[in-house]
Amino acid sequence: MYEFRYFFNLLVVVFTVSNLASMGLELNIKEVRDTLKSARTVVIIAMFGWVIGPMIA
Repeated sequence: MYEFRYFFNLLVVVFTVSNLASMGLELNIKEVRDTLKSARTVVIIAMFGWVIGPMIA
């Protein structure tokens, strides 16, 4: 049972990292720069990532 849990945890990490990498590779520098110029967008993203998301979880 312990081996299965360890293997599953490893798969979750690999899946998460590969999905984040694939999303990051789809963006170009101009899109990222334009998004970060908007303070409103950055605040909304931060609020969701640090406040709303954990509240939902």
